[in-house]
Amino acid sequence: MVVFQGLTFENKPQPGFMVMGYGSLKDDYTVYVVLRKPGLPHGYTLKDMADDYAAMIREEFGGPIDVIGVSTGGSIVQHFAADHPDLVADWSSIRAPTP
Repeated sequence: MVVFQGLTFENKPQPGFMVMGYGSLKDDYTVYVVLRKPGLPHGYTLKDMADDYAAMIREEFGGPIDVIGVSTGGSIVQHFAADHPDLVADWSSIRAPTP
């Protein structure tokens, strides 16, 4: 399970209590929480971020995954699922508007 976390002002790992929020999934999944890459250029969009996540998932996992998007990550996961259906086994968006 990959979690697209909401955006933060700094690109750094989330505090332990943020990651522990996914503890209920640990019996069924290995949970990976991903954040945005550092140094985003002006004009970088949520769709661009979804494309970057797709490249990472192809490289790290090689195929379809279950993915959850939280907050802004939920908008990103919607782009991800629409544009990269070959990488999606199942997806969910939590606390996110439609892009």
